[in-house]
Amino acid sequence: MAPRSRSRARGLVALTILVVAGGTVRAPTAGAAMNDCPPSHFCVWEHADYTGRLYSSSASTAYIGALMNDRTTSYWNRTRMVVSLYQDADYHGGCVMQPISPNGAVFLLPEWANDRVSSFRVASGGLC
Repeated sequence: MAPRSRSRARGLVALTILVVAGGTVRAPTAGAAMNDCPPSHFCVWEHADYTGRLYSSSASTAYIGALMNDRTTSYWNRTRMVVSLYQDADYHGGCVMQPISPNGAVFLLPEWANDRVSSFRVASGGLC
C-alpha cells in the first residue's frame, strides 16, 4: 500500500472510532469559538482560547482519537455532570487534574496539564 493510501486508511479508522464512540471532531475554522461547543456536551480544543480543532461528546469517552490525543489546551463542560480527565486511553494513567464541575471552563490549561488528555468520564460525581 502506498504511504498516502495508508495515511488515508488510518484517518478513516480514527474517524470511525470517533463516530462509534459518540464524539465529534471538527476542523478549526476562522471563527472558532467557545460557542461552537454544543449544549450538553463536554468540549476540548487543541489551542488556547477555545481555538483550533474541537472535540465534543455528551458521554464518557475512552479515547478521544488520534486527532486530539494529548492535544487538549482548553475545555468547557456544558453537561450537568462532573467530568474527570485521564492521561491515557480507557481512563488509565491517573487523573490530569481535579474533576471539572458543570459549566466549568478553562481557556488555557496549566503547563502541567496541557496536552495530556487521552480520555474523560462524565459522571454524577467526581471520579478523580
